Amino acid sequence: MTFDDLLLEHVFSSFDKQLTILDVHSDDDTWAFSLETGLLTLGGTVDYPAQILGTESHLSETWRWAWANEASQIPEALLAATRDLRSFGEANRLDELTTADLSLDDADGDVFGLFALGILGKQAYYSCPYEGGRMIVLLDDPRLQRQRDAKNPLLRALDAIPQAISTFEFPTHRPSFESYLRQCGVPFDIQGETLSAEHAGITLGATFDDQGRLTDLDVDRPEGGP
Repeated sequence: MTFDDLLLEHVFSSFDKQLTILDVHSDDDTWAFSLETGLLTLGGTVDYPAQILGTESHLSETWRWAWANEASQIPEALLAATRDLRSFGEANRLDELTTADLSLDDADGDVFGLFALGILGKQAYYSCPYEGGRMIVLLDDPRLQRQRDAKNPLLRALDAIPQAISTFEFPTHRPSFESYLRQCGVPFDIQGETLSAEHAGITLGATFDDQGRLTDLDVDRPEGGP
């Protein structure tokens, strides 16, 4: 599979994870990161264990993987995730994951963050801006998993999938939608261009055009439900 194929397989689930962290912390929260402890502190109060994925330079308009950033002397303990992703790229012949520096015209930190969440199973990524660029870190914290699990995955889909579609360009939506439901463990039925799924009393219906692009999405909730 290509990088783009794998991104499409995981993108809706990864975007769903991102909404969980953004429910708690906005993009403009203050941040501090300790190379000694590997903790990302958001809003001055909440700490998350983090791994460094890579950095963007807005001067050269390039992305650099953390495994290639020798000048920053990043502790090896904070490079495990980016090295795992590089190994995955080597095993699957994905140049995007094994090339040290890449043009932001091809992919940026948000794309690589979403990709990493799917492949590595992390809980979220966070963008840490600084003068001239930004750092992308991966978070793996059970608090985020518990927060996400507290909400029906079909209701999460109603939030996450339209936002993902409005944020990124996709050639088709249906394979990503089906992959999202499989990853959530939700069975679904397909009749022509219509998909239906049910989980814990919530019923979801999605309609696609002949190119697999989402044209309609709605849910039925039990009376008195959330």
